[in-house]
Amino acid sequence: MTGFLLIASQAGSAPAAREVGGLWQGGTPFLDPMNIHAAWWFTALPLALLTSMAYKAVKQRDMSTYWHGVSVMTASILVGMVGFAFGLHALVEWIIPVLRG
Repeated sequence: MTGFLLIASQAGSAPAAREVGGLWQGGTPFLDPMNIHAAWWFTALPLALLTSMAYKAVKQRDMSTYWHGVSVMTASILVGMVGFAFGLHALVEWIIPVLRG
């Protein structure tokens, strides 16, 4: 289990918390990105869900179908992202090499 080390910064300012060997590598939350490059796709579901919740909360006239609308929109966003990724992969890996000859 990793713990937090307090690393003193320059000029006597407040120390920065840093977790050794984990996702949090120091910095300012919401300004400096976390080191999740190997698992970035874990953020797709919360991003799609929260975007759908915010959009449907503003645009939905009848709140009795709110969660159904949110689930349909979330699924649409995720299917669209996967479809776009597959299409871009097909373009770059298969179609462009055939066109270049």
